[in-house]
Amino acid sequence: MKEHGMTNDDACEKIKELIENSWKDMLHHYLTLTDQPMVVPQMILNLSRTVDNMYKHTDAYTNSDILKDTIRMLFAEPM
Repeated sequence: MKEHGMTNDDACEKIKELIENSWKDMLHHYLTLTDQPMVVPQMILNLSRTVDNMYKHTDAYTNSDILKDTIRMLFAEPM
């Protein structure tokens, strides 16, 4: 950030662009696979979804209470 003379907001926007482009690339490759079993690409895509969810708004790995609440809402509490 300092090397390129960017503000914190500019750096965050650039990172968001990189993440969005990476998602597009992953989904493109996932949807165009024909000669491979779908098990491995599906596992990679699901892991990417999980990590994206954990770090989207805050560091849920370090602040595990947030992650615990999310898991409890998904699996423990009835709808």
